[in-house]
Amino acid sequence: MRCFNHAEIHGVALCKACARALCHDCVVEIGGVSACKGRCEAAVARQNDIVERSQSVYGKTASTYVRAGVFVIVMGVAFSWLGIDPILAGSTSSANYIFAALGILFVCWGFVQFWAAKKWRTK
Repeated sequence: MRCFNHAEIHGVALCKACARALCHDCVVEIGGVSACKGRCEAAVARQNDIVERSQSVYGKTASTYVRAGVFVIVMGVAFSWLGIDPILAGSTSSANYIFAALGILFVCWGFVQFWAAKKWRTK
């Protein structure tokens, strides 16, 4: 493997941005990664920043799923109460059964959100 800029010199690294072979004179290290000196330094720095930020995404996503799960379960309990309370009082309106069914679905969906949060936390 020869240096992209100096064909007579063997390359010692590959640029993370453009994958060109580089010799000692043409390479610069940015955050432990090789880049073309004066050409790809900014691109490699941006890539390194993206990788670092992506590592924190899992925790933030998990907490978002937990908050969504709590909200959906609370809404499910409210919908269930709006449907079941009149049914227990003797009402036969189909709207009450729809509210009760939606409430149960919301509660189930809330538990799915908690399961998803657990899955994201283990990554």
